[in-house]
Amino acid sequence: MSTAIKDKALGIFWNEDKILVSEYHNPITNEPFYRPPGGRIDYGEPSSAALIREMDEELSAEITNLNFLGVIENIYEYKDKLSHENLFLYQADFTESKMYDTDDLEAFEYTDDRKFVMKWIHIDEFLSDRAKLLPEELKSVLQKEILTVSASI
Repeated sequence: MSTAIKDKALGIFWNEDKILVSEYHNPITNEPFYRPPGGRIDYGEPSSAALIREMDEELSAEITNLNFLGVIENIYEYKDKLSHENLFLYQADFTESKMYDTDDLEAFEYTDDRKFVMKWIHIDEFLSDRAKLLPEELKSVLQKEILTVSASI
């Protein structure tokens, strides 16, 4: 069992009322769940730089306007293993508008040489629990962001 706490950077990318997420499946129930894109923070690497690097590696995309939203400590069990991670959350934008023009984005994970798809999913799917966003604390972060945007309009 690994006792290391993993630090990860995740990006919240908005496309009108949708956010970009990766789909995973519960290994026991095969039910889908979703998580914003991002990945590990290397030792000595600032979390913002990690998110920039991860989006370049996974989507060959440049990002801008990074806005730090906070940290979520996430302790969970997955595939019968206890995991512990600190998630550094950023709202960010893609520099190229083409990233917003399709429902699905083809991505690549270098650590296991695997292609996967990221999807733009309407925020109401997560807030109404029709789709599962993990970790659960992300919903309150997204609700705060919606209120902040609404108040500035």
